[in-house]
Amino acid sequence: MVKMGADRTCRRCIAGILVVAAALRIASVAEFGVSYDGGFFDAQWYLDSARVMAETGAFTLRGPELSAMMMPGFVWFLVPAVVLGQTFFGEYLLIKLAMLFLGLLTILLVYLIGVELGSPPTGLIAAGMLAATPAHIYAGNLPLTENLFGVLVLLFTLSLFRFRRTRSRVAAVASIAALCAGFYVRETMAVLALAGVSYLLVAGIPARKVAMWTGVASLVLVLALAPWWVRNHRLFGEFVPTTTGAGFPLFEGTFQTFHPYGTGSFEAMASLLDGFEGGEPERNRLLVSAAIDRMRTQWERHPLELLGRMCGTKPAAAWLLPFYWDEVLGLSSWWVARIHAATAALGHIA
Repeated sequence: MVKMGADRTCRRCIAGILVVAAALRIASVAEFGVSYDGGFFDAQWYLDSARVMAETGAFTLRGPELSAMMMPGFVWFLVPAVVLGQTFFGEYLLIKLAMLFLGLLTILLVYLIGVELGSPPTGLIAAGMLAATPAHIYAGNLPLTENLFGVLVLLFTLSLFRFRRTRSRVAAVASIAALCAGFYVRETMAVLALAGVSYLLVAGIPARKVAMWTGVASLVLVLALAPWWVRNHRLFGEFVPTTTGAGFPLFEGTFQTFHPYGTGSFEAMASLLDGFEGGEPERNRLLVSAAIDRMRTQWERHPLELLGRMCGTKPAAAWLLPFYWDEVLGLSSWWVARIHAATAALGHIA
């Protein structure tokens, strides 16, 4: 009886957190307006691509030659809003509702992960912190991949933790499904796949079982991505495993200072591309080659310094600094950054 009462209390608490979270995000939408997209060019590209796909069935991003610059999963996610919305306002209203749903689902998944790893109070604290985080509230205004990808990352993580505990086939299948869906949103899902295998081995899952499920996941992933590979080969005449847009993030990832988003690399990139007249694929190939050369030079000159930046500075910066610094609900960017740092530190301590 005591346990049932505690479970009922936890359900009421998480429901209350979700209601408050929804109210905060609706207030944020009201503050910025339904059609607000932050001025991000990629948000506009996604919506334009969804409109083209709804009309023609083809996936493009500013033209066919760039249609492998990103994975198509998020554009697919937007297509129903475009079809059902019919008008500009209707499209954005449905998109904002979809982003709201994804934001609330993210909070619920964080709660479930907290329960899985600790206890219901742990999950409630984590969910409550995320619900009130300004950067997460602001991100709900934006039709960007972060919202969908975050849900898939958390679903993969939760399924992985449950598989570790229960050895359940359902959990294994759920993690593989989230993995495949995540690849179609962002190719960086590959990093999580590698981390997942390492986690299971460290957690004590027999290597034979890990190898078996890794083989199953690899086969399913190949089958899931095969249509994308065939499509790219027919369109470009070459094998494009995920996207052709790796140049910019790889080059920006060679930053030199305490900042995860390219500080120290933007100037070098601008100088490198000054006067370059090639197309986007050629530009990305140039940046990939330059990024590799840049990291090779760093390694040859100061290997320990490079390792320190990549293994220490960059993760610390990405953990402590918000990606979105914009004012939201009357909070200045100064407070947005410090609230994010505080919640990140509390999460690390917990």
